[in-house]
Amino acid sequence: MGIAVMNIMTTPVWTLQGGERLRRAFGLMESRGIRHVPVLRGDRLIGILSDRDVRVYLPPPVPLAGIGGYAALLDRVRVEEAMTSEPVSIGPYHAVTQAARLMLERRIGALPVVDEGKVIGIVTQTDVLWALANLLEHQPLAVAPTEPPAP
Repeated sequence: MGIAVMNIMTTPVWTLQGGERLRRAFGLMESRGIRHVPVLRGDRLIGILSDRDVRVYLPPPVPLAGIGGYAALLDRVRVEEAMTSEPVSIGPYHAVTQAARLMLERRIGALPVVDEGKVIGIVTQTDVLWALANLLEHQPLAVAPTEPPAP
């Protein structure tokens, strides 16, 4: 079966409510060093917000680190206006390989981990890469030569 998502996911997971303002979302992302936040209505997953979603509401070229005078602009926008609705999620018992394939096929950087209807964690591309690196460190690979053998 392989490694389960629950073994590599980040938990506890930081979440936002859809009615909160982007300024709060930005503050959370910046203070916690995260790029993806599941968005809830009550305790039900309704979306996911990424740092890219926040940047859409900032005039270019404004890096996320240091929004200064743009705070008022972020105060006018609700998280649910900027988030990606109906996010792809995964269960904690699914294989990490399935999470990796979902992220690759859908071109997304993170999957909320949902168990019995509740968000219990998040798995990101970084989590999957760490798992792969750890796995490969402990399993020697048969590596093909980079040059053909001498005649």
